[in-house]
Amino acid sequence: VKSNEVRMLGIGKYEPLEAKISAGGTVTFLNEGNLKTVVTIKSKDKVSNTPIIQPGNRYDQLFAEAGTYEFWGVAYGQAGAKIIVE
Repeated sequence: VKSNEVRMLGIGKYEPLEAKISAGGTVTFLNEGNLKTVVTIKSKDKVSNTPIIQPGNRYDQLFAEAGTYEFWGVAYGQAGAKIIVE
């Protein structure tokens, strides 16, 4: 698994639970579960959602600003997963 890839494997299962990237980089969310989902991304002052990601598909999300972002697939629930942008 590349450091900029996050695999959603099913209910409460994300791999890795913590990813680190550089500001201006992207994270690819891979939906390897069996439910379509959107990914909610939450920073200290903003919440955003990706488009729907169908099972077997991927979505690239740009992270322009440094910080810590919690994320979860709405269909798969929260698991304390985060992305650290340096």
